[in-house]
Amino acid sequence: MPLGQDDLMTRALQEGLEVLTLKVGQQRVAVPMVEVVHILDAIQARTLKVEKAGADADPSEGDAVIAYEGAALAYLPLWPRLGEKSNTHELTCLAETLAARKQDHLDWMGALSHSLNHDVPFTKARNPHECAFGKWYDSFKTDNRRLRLLLLQFDTPHQRIHALADRLLEMKAQGRLDAALAIFAEEERNTLATLLALFDRTVETLAQIRREIAVIVRHQGTLYALGADGVQDIRFYPADTLSYNVALLQRYRVPTRCFLIEAGAEPLPVLDWQRLTGVGADARAGAQAGAQA
Repeated sequence: MPLGQDDLMTRALQEGLEVLTLKVGQQRVAVPMVEVVHILDAIQARTLKVEKAGADADPSEGDAVIAYEGAALAYLPLWPRLGEKSNTHELTCLAETLAARKQDHLDWMGALSHSLNHDVPFTKARNPHECAFGKWYDSFKTDNRRLRLLLLQFDTPHQRIHALADRLLEMKAQGRLDAALAIFAEEERNTLATLLALFDRTVETLAQIRREIAVIVRHQGTLYALGADGVQDIRFYPADTLSYNVALLQRYRVPTRCFLIEAGAEPLPVLDWQRLTGVGADARAGAQAGAQA
C-alpha cells in the first residue's frame, strides 16, 4: 500500500476525490469532503477556556471548544500544527500597530506645537517616509482590495502633516509666529482630523474582514472542529491527479494522505488531519495493545 494511503484513498485511486480547500496562514491545504459536516464562523462559535497562554498568545492556538448544535466540540486549530499564524492573529497585531501609529502622529503634532510656542528644537521625523508609520506604509502589501483602497487614502494627509514642520518653523524663524500658529490650528482641525479618522476606519475595517472558520469534520462517529482562515474551493479531482510520490510526501513533513496535482499549480496536500491533530490516537493505541495481547 503506498505511503499515506487508507481506505478512503484506496477508493479515491479508483473513483477520484472531492475535497474542501482551506487557507491556513500562507498555506493551501485540503480535506476530503466526505469527512466534512459543516462550516461556521469560529470567532463567534469558539469559547476560549479560562486558562490563557499569555497576553501576546495567538488566540487560535489556545485550548478551546466550538459550540455546534448544542454540543461542545474539540477545537483543533491547524495554524500551529502547520507552523503558520492565523489571519485573526495577524490582523489583530496590525490593528494594534495602527493604533500606536495614530498616537505617534498625535504626539508629533504636540511636539510641533511645543516647538512653535517655546524655544525648543523639533526633533521628530520631518520626512513622511522616515517616521514609523511611513516606513511601515511604504513596505506593507495586502491582497485585500478593501484594505488596499483604504490605505491609499493615507498618502496625501500624511505627507501634508509632515510638511508642516519645515513650513511653520521657517515662518517662526521669519517672525511670523502668529500666522504659523493659525495655519497649525487649521491643519489640526482638518488634515490631522482626516488622518486620525483614517486610522480609526482602518482598525474598524480590520475587525470586519477578520476571518476564522471552523470546519466541522467527522471521525469514527465523533465530530471535531478544525480551525482555518477560510474556504477557497470545493472541487472534485479525478483519480489520475492523485499522487503518492514518496519524496514529495516526506518533504512536506506534515501527515498527508496524498497530493493533488494540476497543471500550473503547486501540489495540493490532502491533510491526514486525524494524525496531524492526534484524533483517534487513543483508539489506535488500544487496538494495537489488543492485537499484541
